[in-house]
Amino acid sequence: NLLIHLLAAMALFGVVRHTLSNERFRSRLAGWVTPLSAMTACIWAVHPLQTQSVTYVCQRYESMMGLCFLGFMYCSIRAFSADKPLIWQVAALACLAPGLGSKEVIAVAPFLLLVYDYVFVAGSLKGILRVRWRWYLVLGAVLASYGWFLFREISRQAHEPAGAVLFLISPLEYLLTQAEVIVHYLRLSFWPAPLCLDYAWPPVAHVGEVAWQAALIGLLFIAACAGVFRRQAFGLAGAWFFVILAPTSSVI
Repeated sequence: NLLIHLLAAMALFGVVRHTLSNERFRSRLAGWVTPLSAMTACIWAVHPLQTQSVTYVCQRYESMMGLCFLGFMYCSIRAFSADKPLIWQVAALACLAPGLGSKEVIAVAPFLLLVYDYVFVAGSLKGILRVRWRWYLVLGAVLASYGWFLFREISRQAHEPAGAVLFLISPLEYLLTQAEVIVHYLRLSFWPAPLCLDYAWPPVAHVGEVAWQAALIGLLFIAACAGVFRRQAFGLAGAWFFVILAPTSSVI
């Protein structure tokens, strides 16, 4: 688990370093790109919120997905500026495949790569389609195949005993509860105390119970969308935040 976590930190370092080496930041961060990237990766690696991914054996599926996610992004970003992008694209697919076998959340990685391409590289959807339509067509085919596989698995398991007690909660109740949970974890990101293995969060039944949390998340979402539309760096950060959370912290 520790090895996987350290490899993920190295992949994060590569993603941040190549992002800050973009022409948009190069002149302003001359000489600081590598130190800032190393600092970012180190803070991420030792943050107390990451403890569970290393010390809790069952969380290996999560840390493996994270490693593959970052590996996919790193290889894909390298492909943007490589003389022979095919090599890096194959490496990206080699990262994506085991990630898809670890946890389904990584299925959003190609979409985030598209956002990254739009914000930092191509500058327009037309430019993306003109230069890299084959690459995104391949990624789309991979996700379509994966979706078909998941649909078959879900359909098959729906007719089998669950083997556990299920506490039923509606999609709306889950969404409202997540509003409170997300804000709580945002606070823990800046001040990680107190931490707990399982918060046993009670479901929220009415929007009035989480009004200010929902409003805050709504404002952050609007800001993220505006940032992506205007091709601002904070828009990409916001897109990563919301898109990665979408499969597990929305109505799904």
